[in-house]
Amino acid sequence: MRIEVGTGLENILKDEIAARILSEDMAPKFKEGKYGQGLYAAIDKIANLIRINKDQVGVKPMWK
Repeated sequence: MRIEVGTGLENILKDEIAARILSEDMAPKFKEGKYGQGLYAAIDKIANLIRINKDQVGVKPMWK
């Protein structure tokens, strides 16, 4: 499993954050066979990050 960060969300959903969502939210639920709950937890966390940082959506990262 992986989270692919598309253009426009690079400032919000950095690789370290995506990795943490995978290990803390998705993987434990997937190990329990609760795939839907794992996906929902990850989507909820990503949606909250976007909501909190909506002014950064679509902004080109400084490092590019």
